Amino acid sequence: MMYSVVNIAAVVRDLSRHPHGGALARDLTHVLSLDLAALAEMDAGADPNGAARLAEQAIARVTAEPLALELLAAARQVSDVAGLAAWTSSIDLLERAPLGGAGELHRWLRDELLEIGWQHGDGISLARFPVALDIVCAGMLDTYVGGPVVDTSWRRWVASHEPATVTEPALLQLVARLRATCRGSLVAAGTAMRAARAAGWSWAAAMHDACWAVELTGRGRETAVAQLEALAAVIDIAGPTPLDPEIVSAVTAAVHATAVADVLTGETLTDLRRPLLAHLG
Repeated sequence: MMYSVVNIAAVVRDLSRHPHGGALARDLTHVLSLDLAALAEMDAGADPNGAARLAEQAIARVTAEPLALELLAAARQVSDVAGLAAWTSSIDLLERAPLGGAGELHRWLRDELLEIGWQHGDGISLARFPVALDIVCAGMLDTYVGGPVVDTSWRRWVASHEPATVTEPALLQLVARLRATCRGSLVAAGTAMRAARAAGWSWAAAMHDACWAVELTGRGRETAVAQLEALAAVIDIAGPTPLDPEIVSAVTAAVHATAVADVLTGETLTDLRRPLLAHLG
């Protein structure tokens, strides 16, 4: 499984490259707000057969995507013949290709983010709110492909209900600073992240520590909301200009580190936050 709350950085990585990434991030904050009462309300307010049919239509509209790991495997095969040229010619495709994509997003929604909508026992899982599950998944897939909307139920829900929001003060402050910053500051943060990597620092190793700290302290949902709010803010600032992946790395690192600042070692905390915080206004 590529997408999970623990691995929210992978979700953010893919959404930052998606043409509707900002809208998806905001929709996901609404998904993260859903509790048993909300699912029951949504489930009771729609035609079950119609919701299932619309969910099937939404899934059918999602075209197959070449995933990053599949492209990587293909590049490795070609490199046996073409050598380094196989990597240089495929780097742009690898950079844009999703790790998970629509299929993984759909699985993540149903199996993890909406896990409370299921009843498990004796190796069998039964949907407690099947209509609500179909409404959410159809709506999210609508957003993923950019319309036209096949079902307005999810859009009506989003318009009339509040999303999940960050409550931890340090994360609130960080997201607020991101919303108030400028593109130049984000570019500088991306440059700083690139320089740190070039000097031998491992973003992956440091984020591994931060991800496990988030998981072990039970702060997964709060951190996921903060990551999605931060991503939406950065996408708003960038506008139609594609985001530098290193900007996204700097933001995800700072958010995760801030979420568990009290349990990370001083060096790891500083290294994760420095590229972004040194350049925020």
